Amino acid sequence: MDDLTISTANHNQVRWILQSLEDTVYWARIKFKPNKSRCLIIKKRQVTDKFPLRIQEEVIPSVKKHPIKYLGGLMLA
Repeated sequence: MDDLTISTANHNQVRWILQSLEDTVYWARIKFKPNKSRCLIIKKRQVTDKFPLRIQEEVIPSVKKHPIKYLGGLMLA
């Protein structure tokens, strides 16, 4: 598994999916690198970072606080 995108209707569903993923990767002895990941939560048409998402006891950084870097520059949300 190289890339993964999760899209849900609310942040509680994402937390449930992340917990299931965490259980699966624990079984497979794989470790996620949350610092190389980003989360984007949109609430009422605004990007928010009020709902921190965690995987393997580490917070996944928000796109709002840590923009995505790519070869052409920065991608801002």
